[in-house]
Amino acid sequence: MPKTMSINLPITDLVRSTAFYEAVGGTRRAKFPDDTAACMVFSESIQAMLQTHDTYRQVASTPMADPHGTSAALIALTVESRDEVNATIDRAVASGGRADPNPRQDHGFMFGRSVQDPDGHVWEVLWMDPATAGGSALAADQDCTLKIGYLFAAMFVSNLEASEAFYTKVLGREPDDRPADRLIQWRGVSNAGIRLFEDTAKAGRSTMTIVVADIERTKRFLNVHGIDLGQTLQGDFGRIVQLGDPDKNSITFAEPPRLSVKHA
Repeated sequence: MPKTMSINLPITDLVRSTAFYEAVGGTRRAKFPDDTAACMVFSESIQAMLQTHDTYRQVASTPMADPHGTSAALIALTVESRDEVNATIDRAVASGGRADPNPRQDHGFMFGRSVQDPDGHVWEVLWMDPATAGGSALAADQDCTLKIGYLFAAMFVSNLEASEAFYTKVLGREPDDRPADRLIQWRGVSNAGIRLFEDTAKAGRSTMTIVVADIERTKRFLNVHGIDLGQTLQGDFGRIVQLGDPDKNSITFAEPPRLSVKHA
């Protein structure tokens, strides 16, 4: 029989708290006969037991903490995508929660936000890239390789607004976020990301290579947006075409050579 985890939480209003936890993904199990508790099921192995203060005092021998003023624990739930993180927080806020009592976590391969329930208990909602989360962890003395979760290409530009418009055309979508002043970034560009930093002293000195499956298709896509890639060059790596952004930063699109199969 698999082990299960039950989190017991003291609450003041059972109806209000039930609505909140349904919003973050829980399903209420069979109703307790005296309406002093509710079991919210999140998976086959995870459930939260909501208990009114009088009921909670029957099982807890120490005084209850006030989670509005103290932090005793952070409880985390995982979801399937970045968008689902935001959607879960939005639903929780609509059901009486307070969004982002703790700072957001955005590491590219992992994204998380938090929400405080009506009684002050804080839940984190997390997404992690399956390609990063699925590997097994090895002890440091067994594995000395660097584990890279995500990569960003950094491009220095002199005019962030003009460069944002240019790279929006190149990448086919607007940037995902603005993590700092004069910095914007695109996440999830294949298995990497692209950042634009406004720095006039360094503008025009950056280079970036984007590997594509079909160089001609890439040229047609960019031509639709008014960007001419020019002549395709053949090299040992395959076929390449080069482009300068508004600051003359170098962008190379590269198509690896196709393997030929020799028949006997």
